[in-house]
Amino acid sequence: MKLVSFTLATALLAVAASRAHPANTTAPSHAIHLEAPASGTRKTPLLSPLLGDGDPSDDDQLPPPIDDAGWNKYTCKGAQFLAAMVVDDAQAARILGGPDAKTFQSEFQYYDLKTWGYVVTSTYPVEREYNGPHYGVGRALRELGLSDKSDEDGGLIDVTEVRHGDPELKYPDGRTVPSRLQIYDAGDGMIRHRTGGYFFVGVNPEEGVLLAMNRLGPAHAAKKWTNLPFPMNELPHLRQSSDIFWGMWEAYILRDRDNRVHLVDNVKYYFSMSITNHETLRIISRVLDNVGLPLEPWPGVKIDMNTENGKALLGSPNAVALAYFLIQHKDEGLGNRVVTGVSLFHGDTDHKAPCFVFYIDAAPPASRTFSSPPPGMGKALSPDVERRSEGRNILRRRVIKTRL
Repeated sequence: MKLVSFTLATALLAVAASRAHPANTTAPSHAIHLEAPASGTRKTPLLSPLLGDGDPSDDDQLPPPIDDAGWNKYTCKGAQFLAAMVVDDAQAARILGGPDAKTFQSEFQYYDLKTWGYVVTSTYPVEREYNGPHYGVGRALRELGLSDKSDEDGGLIDVTEVRHGDPELKYPDGRTVPSRLQIYDAGDGMIRHRTGGYFFVGVNPEEGVLLAMNRLGPAHAAKKWTNLPFPMNELPHLRQSSDIFWGMWEAYILRDRDNRVHLVDNVKYYFSMSITNHETLRIISRVLDNVGLPLEPWPGVKIDMNTENGKALLGSPNAVALAYFLIQHKDEGLGNRVVTGVSLFHGDTDHKAPCFVFYIDAAPPASRTFSSPPPGMGKALSPDVERRSEGRNILRRRVIKTRL
């Protein structure tokens, strides 16, 4: 499935060009493409030595484990997410938004992407290669019985780039207008600059898979790529990864390439690939210390959510988008979906960056209600881990639950 590229209004194009080059009074030429070319719309693929999910780290090794204060913060956050997943929206709002909150549902849909200055295009082949040197999760996908190829390459995964900037916006001389000099009107009376943020998202509606591939949110992009301070009120209101993911899930899940309607609540797997967020890496270091294992290739270690290790990973920066995705769209067809476990492993790559795959299922009927965040986390009796040994097809398991 190809998606329509979003374009700026002609008047806004003229203003953007005049701000970038005051001597030019003519709006930059901009060919409107109703379908993004399969080869992509940027001059070159958006690649780095490590193409992954999160803000880049300066070190390709795992950092020291997170301290007790940070650990408690993320385990508590993960526990709150789990509690909010299994109850209705009103109760989830009280858990995450406080006793006076009435709803926790997101206000954003797929078509709001255009309003807030985003362009949705296809990607370069190397950017959607799950078996390649950047992601290395093809084997994990295959062994889970899932497609490991994009739609363009004969598989079931629809891969798109959602960019806060238009890569086809040109000056008359053919040069691309930098994102920070592109402006848009979201309809609230304020003209904003685009930031250059981007999200690479894979959606497999048939098999219920969502893949967070490579992302740099607008707030981080604005700090990284602009020379002047970027006012917070200029950031798009729609900027959370969970809302971007929901927009693409909504776009693809309703009808697939054969025009079949899929259930919105079909989401079963969430991949976070080649993780580079420093805080998440510190959490991973502590989890691995807890279970007494190194970071290993697929299948790595499988961790239950009813443990401190599981809750800490769910509360980590790389899983927050998944939690909000599930919690903020209950009333839009998702219902109550809950994360049941996570596999932690490194991809089949030279850089061996960590990857997550979270497992998602329908929540059982709620056995209790919450008027406020659940109390203390309790203490883990022992690390939980499911470890598979590929040698001689031996499966070694020891799973000990946390007492809450």
